[in-house]
Amino acid sequence: MFNPEWPAHARLHEVWQLTTNITLGLIALWLTWFKESIRLAAAISIAVMGGVLVAHVIEDSYCGSLLSGNTATTVFGLQLAAFVALCVVLLSILAVVLDIKHERREVSA
Repeated sequence: MFNPEWPAHARLHEVWQLTTNITLGLIALWLTWFKESIRLAAAISIAVMGGVLVAHVIEDSYCGSLLSGNTATTVFGLQLAAFVALCVVLLSILAVVLDIKHERREVSA
């Protein structure tokens, strides 16, 4: 967002994206901690971070890049941002699976 080569409108979109994602993350935390709505919180997390993965997978089709010009860091052969996004998606799926198992135990008890 501080790249002087970007048009002002592109920087606005970057700040918009960042504040939207931060807000969605806070809503997901609130849903998890105070409303015990783990499945909805997981859906929000999967939507946001899954979007990162989709954008990364198809980046060649629109000449995009996950890299921001910083030194490339990889974990298990994945760009760090893709690795983090994948972890969030997988942990969110795990949370849903565990929530479903917990609910089934309560019903059968």
